[in-house]
Amino acid sequence: LSATSSMGCVLNKTVTVIIDSVPQILASANQDTICLGDSTQLLVAGCSPITDDFDPGIDMANWSLIVGGSASANCGSVSGNALYFNGSTTRSAETNNLNVLGGGTIDFSLKIGSGSSPCENADAGEDVILEYSINSGITWININTYLTTSFPNFTFISEMIPVNAQTATTMFRWSQPFFSGSGYDNWAIDDVNITCGGIDTSLAFLWTPSTGLSD
Repeated sequence: LSATSSMGCVLNKTVTVIIDSVPQILASANQDTICLGDSTQLLVAGCSPITDDFDPGIDMANWSLIVGGSASANCGSVSGNALYFNGSTTRSAETNNLNVLGGGTIDFSLKIGSGSSPCENADAGEDVILEYSINSGITWININTYLTTSFPNFTFISEMIPVNAQTATTMFRWSQPFFSGSGYDNWAIDDVNITCGGIDTSLAFLWTPSTGLSD
C-alpha cells in the first residue's frame, strides 16, 4: 500500500497475510494508493479450487471417486486426454469435499457420443447429469441435466455454484444414470475447473502490522 501526502511525500507499507490450512487465498485492497488520512478496505478470499485437464492422466488429488472413467482420447478431447466413460455398471466422477463458501463456477467441456464405438451414440434418456452434495455424498442434488442430442462435439459449459451448495464441504458429481453397458452410450468431460468467488467469511484473519488494521 502507498500513501502520498499533500507535500508529495510517499509512505509504503506492507500487509502480511498468514495462511493456515487454506488451499488458495487471495488478498487485495479496493484502493492500493491512498492519501494521508484516507482508508482502504483489505479483502481476502479463501477456497478450495480444482483443475484437471486429464493430461497425462487423472489428477486423483482432485477426486474422491471415479468409476467407469479413464484418461483417454477415445471419444475425442479438447486437447490431449479427456475423462472418457465406458464403464459397464456405473459411470461417475466425484470431487473431494471443496470449500466453496464464497461461490464460484463449475467449468468443463462435455461431449456425448453420437457415432460408433468407442464413442457410440447415446440414446434419448441416457443423459449426463451434474450434481452436488453437502453431506459427503449421502444425498445428491441436481444442478443440470445435459441431453444426449445437445453435445455431439466438445462444448464448454459454465455453471454457477448454487447458493445452497456454497458450503465448506461440498462435493460435485458428473454421472450417467442410464446406459446400455460397455461399448455403448459413451461420453467424456475435459478441462474441469471449479473456481472460487466472493469472500469466505468463516476465515480468521491475522494482519501484520496490527495497528489500524482489523477484519
